[in-house]
Amino acid sequence: MAKLTNVRERVHQPFRDTLIRTAGYSVGAVQDRTDLFTQAGKSSGETNLKNGSTLPSDQSMVVLALRVFAWYRTPVQRGSTVTVASGTDYPLHNGDFQFNGAGVYNAAQSLIADGNAPGSIQDVHRLYWQTEEQLLWSFGAGEKFSLTSMPTAYFPYGGGLSGDLGGATDLILWNNGTPDHSGILRLARAILLPPRQNVLCTADIVALPTGGNAATFNATQGTRNMMSLASNLNVVDLINKVISFTFDGLFSRDAPPGDAPAALAAFWRAPVGAVGDGDKPWGHHGSATFSPLGSPGRACPPTLSGSVTHLCSPGEPMRAARLERTHHGSEVRGRVQSCRRAAPW
Repeated sequence: MAKLTNVRERVHQPFRDTLIRTAGYSVGAVQDRTDLFTQAGKSSGETNLKNGSTLPSDQSMVVLALRVFAWYRTPVQRGSTVTVASGTDYPLHNGDFQFNGAGVYNAAQSLIADGNAPGSIQDVHRLYWQTEEQLLWSFGAGEKFSLTSMPTAYFPYGGGLSGDLGGATDLILWNNGTPDHSGILRLARAILLPPRQNVLCTADIVALPTGGNAATFNATQGTRNMMSLASNLNVVDLINKVISFTFDGLFSRDAPPGDAPAALAAFWRAPVGAVGDGDKPWGHHGSATFSPLGSPGRACPPTLSGSVTHLCSPGEPMRAARLERTHHGSEVRGRVQSCRRAAPW
């Protein structure tokens, strides 16, 4: 898409990265301490910041809110197979998995599960509350955290499913906070992410202590520490598990011509000749011969260029500046060469 060089626009754009996103069918790798927004090349399901640790193309951002998404779903066992005399066999009811034995894991399944049964609603409930309390977040930019070691409960997501389970006993649904956009953490002071500065986001998991009595009460299940969120996230229990962190705010990027601020767009569409006398909302003062850009969809001349020495607006002091405009086919380029005061756009 064509753009205005050195002209920026601000848009509302959240960026997210995942701590874990799994169906629960393979062993996880969540550590007690994990840095997010560091790995490039993740899938779209895992992140929308594909650069990994920095904003794309030397862009910048004003972070105004922080959010954490946590979602867990109990696996549903498929019903026994119904055999039909003529046609295709089908399960008694649909489900995510089925035991290969007589209601139990076979050898291959039990080897992968490593001593863990398929997850229940109690397991999902444990995951939600351990996530709220044990998972601590720190966020900032460059080499400095702006917010340090706060639990997930402090970062409501402000969205998600909401409804009535209708008395079902095998379904469980929780949200990190109320599922509406008013229920989010709005920062008391914005966090600035300048160009080429790394995003700092760390997730720390601190397990509940057992006071040395874990063995006495058999708190471990094989190699699994039931009091540790990291351990419960990593096991094969067929529970769908997703945790992601989002920073939200105003993202500054290069502006396409159709989205240029009104003042600058009006100047670029000024008629041929010098104005300079303040009788137009925006004009160019000095030597300039610019043709109007025309309406959207109208072909631009192949090459036009020129410069202005002053921009003026009625009732405002003259702004000393020099701006160049060039058309190259469908691309429009603008460049402010010098300006003694902040440009009005």
